[in-house]
Amino acid sequence: GRIHKRGLHGPFIAMMKEVNEGAHAASLVETKNGTLVMAWFSGVEGQAGVVIVVSTLPRRGNQWSAPRIVSSAKGRSNQNPVLFVDPQSDTLHLLHTSQGAGQGQSTSRLMWLNSSDGGVH
Repeated sequence: GRIHKRGLHGPFIAMMKEVNEGAHAASLVETKNGTLVMAWFSGVEGQAGVVIVVSTLPRRGNQWSAPRIVSSAKGRSNQNPVLFVDPQSDTLHLLHTSQGAGQGQSTSRLMWLNSSDGGVH
């Protein structure tokens, strides 16, 4: 989504493209080089096919990258991403839950992904 100023004094907004119907639980971090990384889950919470997506905005950029699916699992609902950057290694970490579709939180697993390139790949 391209960044637009809304109103005379802001705020600035960007409309992100949906991967699946629905978007929820966004997490946002800034990497050492100033890139913003945003993750959220896309789909209907608790249902099959819910995925974790990531988009990046380069420092001084005005266009977020197209959302990329970074975590999906057949028959599961991936939810609630949390991003953080290790200040020593600059490694970007993403934690999220994954539950059996339609089975509730008692089937949840904790998933961990990491990126050494700030979430670009």
